[in-house]
Amino acid sequence: MSLHEFLESQKPKIVEKEIDKNNIPLMIKKDQSLILFKKIKGYNYQIVSGVCGTRDNIASWLGTNREKLSFKIADAIQNPKNYNIIDDAPCYEVKGKDLDEIPLMKYCEKDGGEYISSGILISRDPDSKRLNASFHRMMKIDKNRMAIRLCDRDTLKFCQKYSKDMPVSIFIGHDPSVLIPGAISAGDIDEFKIMSSLRQLEVTKCKTNDLLVPAHSEIIIEGRITKEMVDEGPFVDISGTYDVVRKQPVLVVDGIWHKKNPIYHTLLPGGNEHRLLMGMPREPTIYNEVAKVCPVRAVNISTGGCSWLHCFISIKKQKQDDGMKAIEAAFRGHKSLKHCVVVDDDIDVFNPEEVEWAIATRFQADKQITTKKEEGSSIDPSTVGQETMPGTDRRLTCKVGIDATIPFALKKDKFEKAFIVGENK
Repeated sequence: MSLHEFLESQKPKIVEKEIDKNNIPLMIKKDQSLILFKKIKGYNYQIVSGVCGTRDNIASWLGTNREKLSFKIADAIQNPKNYNIIDDAPCYEVKGKDLDEIPLMKYCEKDGGEYISSGILISRDPDSKRLNASFHRMMKIDKNRMAIRLCDRDTLKFCQKYSKDMPVSIFIGHDPSVLIPGAISAGDIDEFKIMSSLRQLEVTKCKTNDLLVPAHSEIIIEGRITKEMVDEGPFVDISGTYDVVRKQPVLVVDGIWHKKNPIYHTLLPGGNEHRLLMGMPREPTIYNEVAKVCPVRAVNISTGGCSWLHCFISIKKQKQDDGMKAIEAAFRGHKSLKHCVVVDDDIDVFNPEEVEWAIATRFQADKQITTKKEEGSSIDPSTVGQETMPGTDRRLTCKVGIDATIPFALKKDKFEKAFIVGENK
């Protein structure tokens, strides 16, 4: 599958007139639907935004609906499938020159430079030989170098095992069946196999290293993460606030390739697509943990919680303590989670008004709330000034779980939602 096939099926809004790339971030901000910009001034690229901008687009492409989307992804994690390796891949049709040819852009006023915001980086553990796919923002330094933001996850851990440069490859431009697994933290599972479980994946061997990349990607960048460190940032995080400037490694580009008539996928930082791509893949990991303790109807990483810090979960309550058990499981399933609300299975967790109604009518704070202090998320500005974990610079945060399910000891009919005649059919 490919980005081209996805666009043909979804029928994006098309902008035919020539656009200056520097005007695109504001255009996306005003209209965050699926948009294809056909002509970019000074570049031989088209630009697309909003590929993963809505749950409905993603769900329809994966053959499901928005309510069952998390279950579809959770099933792919639990049932990975082998991918196919092919030669003569479309992603290597044209040899590029350097980064100046790609329409990278500054998104916000204080950005440290032009950024790649939608690139998925492929790396390999030198010990286990396992491949890893993960999103990383990359700030252009010059035509052959970028500063890459490495969080304390697999890519950084792999990099620390290399005495010299670590070979990497980056692909840009694909359909949601590839992008979503690229945003998942699935432990030791090969993300390519999760991609292939969602839709059969074809990969190909890279030109300058021993890595693999999806064969139908729009753009391939091969290079090395070096030991050189430079300032990276500022850059807007998923919270819509600026992340701090910090020293990060330099990525040196060894080669660029692309399809004929390539499409560059741009991702607005802090926008709907950024939030959905980053947050929604945590729903299946939460679901898998909560399902171990009680039946789950739905999981929603809410947009109001920056699609990262808040989660609403509906369960089919079978025991009095199921709500609290579900909260503890949710925090295990998503380590950055700050606030969690658990409701009964008659509540639509994708409707924040229903969740608020459940809190208002089914919750008592002295009996149905839990708090604990743990490591917080780096994107949460409220942790500034908080105490740090001993021996580290990681700030602690107060995590809160709200059990807004009906207490077992009380009669259920008192809490039943009323429906107008015919409404519930």
